[in-house]
Amino acid sequence: MGTDNIPIDTIVEYRLDKNIETIEQREKRKKVDASNAGFGASLLGGFASAPAAAIAAVFSTTGLPAIAVLGGGLVAGSVIGRKRSNKKFEEQPQNQTLDHSKLVVTYEEGRQQIFCADTSTFNIYEAYQELNAKFPKAKRLREIKSKIRHNNAGEEEVEYAIKWFLADTKENVVSVKKDCESKYRYGCILLGSPDRIDEPQEYDHILVCNAGIILIETKHWKGKVEIRPDGKWLRSSDDSGTMTGIKSPLFQIQRHETLIKTILPHVPVFNILCFSNKSAILDGVENFTEFPIVYVDQLKDTLSKIISSANSSVNGLDYIIDKIEKNKVNRIAASEIE
Repeated sequence: MGTDNIPIDTIVEYRLDKNIETIEQREKRKKVDASNAGFGASLLGGFASAPAAAIAAVFSTTGLPAIAVLGGGLVAGSVIGRKRSNKKFEEQPQNQTLDHSKLVVTYEEGRQQIFCADTSTFNIYEAYQELNAKFPKAKRLREIKSKIRHNNAGEEEVEYAIKWFLADTKENVVSVKKDCESKYRYGCILLGSPDRIDEPQEYDHILVCNAGIILIETKHWKGKVEIRPDGKWLRSSDDSGTMTGIKSPLFQIQRHETLIKTILPHVPVFNILCFSNKSAILDGVENFTEFPIVYVDQLKDTLSKIISSANSSVNGLDYIIDKIEKNKVNRIAASEIE
């Protein structure tokens, strides 16, 4: 098919510009072109009668692709407007038609390809229909890839630490798969509950173990973070070290815990706030007692302590995981990103 050599996954947009004229119309146009004062005006007004080399010169000076990318069927000395059809109208030759339609494809980097009906080696109309079928999925894949590129680098650090923890622990611990899509990124856990306010919550990491459910919230903040005895959070806003007040992560984490308890009301929930940026300096952590605040390199030991110090053992891990999976919002099937 015509799109075999077109990188669909990098297409930004495409269009089909139809331009069909009769022999009679062409002759009139050629007369108009011939009367134009300058060669440039003649060329721009009548691509259908211009030689390929001249067309290449115009494309190269306007920032569009040169002759080599015009579809493969155009060679030096050929003329746009060459008749492809074998149709003949013996009695009314003036009604013979020439197809100068073009399939114009624009790519992410701004490059264009122009495939002409009367010179291309494939049927541009079939290619256009094929793009109509394939482009929506390709566009969707590109959107997902873009969101993946914008994922939080800190979460990758935490994910790596969790990976090693799971490899070393002898406990039965399962990490919930991050296969949901939020407004800004792909690769998170987005949960909703019909029994709560209609506001899904985005979780960075969820571990399910015999101790219960462990929620890990990641902050990739840099600079100094201070927690005052009165519960006020401050953060250095720039390299000058000036401290400004910020919203405490406590409310966000409490929302996450409330929602998960709505889904699984009888399962213990543990929270961890993990700072993943190595440049972060935490001050006043002792003033925060709701749950552990740790650096990423302390995460493994913190997880081990939570699991080993649990007062009771939870049964039915498969049931817990199944309930979480059923309450996921905007989950993306693996087949959609393959």
